[in-house]
Amino acid sequence: MLLEELKIHDYENVTTSLLYQQLFLEPNKIRDRRNTRNITVEGSGVIIRKMHERILSEIDLWDAEKEIEYIFSIAEKIPFDRGKVINNYKKKIEPLQEDQLSNKSFRFLLCLSEIIKEIHTKSTQNLVYMIERKVKDKLNKKEIKHKLDKLSQKSDCDFSILINLGILNSYANIIDLPLATEVFNKYFDRIIQLIKI
Repeated sequence: MLLEELKIHDYENVTTSLLYQQLFLEPNKIRDRRNTRNITVEGSGVIIRKMHERILSEIDLWDAEKEIEYIFSIAEKIPFDRGKVINNYKKKIEPLQEDQLSNKSFRFLLCLSEIIKEIHTKSTQNLVYMIERKVKDKLNKKEIKHKLDKLSQKSDCDFSILINLGILNSYANIIDLPLATEVFNKYFDRIIQLIKI
């Protein structure tokens, strides 16, 4: 999303763009990161919409240029490392030109991308931990990391979808909505089999 495309109060489009990016397609599709394949996951649309609502629930603070207050307030509803997000956000806005700084939606894009990155990183770490626990009798952590790196480098579709299903699970937990685990378990088992080879 380019700065020129952003209107001053375009918070809804920013939120939609970042939540959908490399993850979701309407109405209930989870896709791989390269958008080569997507799968239907019932209820995923509701989860994404609820996350959207939660992110925008305190947007008046942002619009009033109370950015730190927004981050603290939204962190009560969407758990993330506030200090890390604030620090990374400040680093991103430091080199900006005046016309960029004056665009509230662009600053919001930079901040929200840090919040979402935090959630995605934690979700992926949890997934790796689950995989390690499942195959620890066959492989050590170094071997597991090597195999996962290879899957990532090959842009393995199943692995990419599994990561995105893990992120969807994280979103579901944040908004207290149940998510059927059959699809996640199916992809998790596929990756476990690949790693064990």
